[in-house]
Amino acid sequence: MSIFASQDIGHDRRAGAIEAWAVDLDARHLHTWPLERKALMPAELADAHGRVELMRDLGSVIIDPKHAIAIDDVLDILRERYPRVRWLIFRKTTTP
Repeated sequence: MSIFASQDIGHDRRAGAIEAWAVDLDARHLHTWPLERKALMPAELADAHGRVELMRDLGSVIIDPKHAIAIDDVLDILRERYPRVRWLIFRKTTTP
C-alpha cells in the first residue's frame, strides 16, 4: 500500500499549514486531516487525493487513471470546503 507525502509534488511546509484530503465519490464525502498526522490515508482507498496549502490557497489533485471518475465531480466537492483554492491536477503514473 502506498502512502503519499507532501514532497511528492513540491508542497512547501514553510508556506504554512498543509491539509491532506481524499474524496470518496460514492458517498460524496471529503476526508481531511492535518498533514503532520503520522498515519495518512492510503491513496488506494480514495477516488482522488491530494493536499492544500491553506495560507497560499494552492492545492493538488492526484487522480489514479485506474479510476473512471470525472474531475468536475472531484472539484465540486473540493470547492465546497476550499472555495478560493487554485487546483493543480496530476495524473498518477505507474513505474516501469
